[in-house]
Amino acid sequence: MDGPDSTDRSDRPGRADDRPLPDDLHWVLTDRRRRLALAHLRDRGSATLTELTDAVARSTDRNPERVRVSLDRHHLPAMAEAGLLNRDPSSGAVALADLSPRTRERLDRQLDGLGLDDE
Repeated sequence: MDGPDSTDRSDRPGRADDRPLPDDLHWVLTDRRRRLALAHLRDRGSATLTELTDAVARSTDRNPERVRVSLDRHHLPAMAEAGLLNRDPSSGAVALADLSPRTRERLDRQLDGLGLDDE
């Protein structure tokens, strides 16, 4: 039975409230690549796909091309769907969405001490 907090959005296109649902935030934060990308955006404000790829690949010791494809096709769309980030299709820039204070606090707690490698 679906309740009011259900994450199935098929019946809610264009929600008026774009804040992430609790289940969305939990799901997004379960993946290390998504956490690393969010930490990079939190620390720098915005980034290109290339910058995010470099940051995540350095921190995970993964092939940058595979990281780029997974970010572009899976992780960034999932985070955008969850209401955590915005992508500008014309410039390719990615930035954190305007988050509620409660969501921002929860995100900060999860991302603090993540250990992103600095350039």
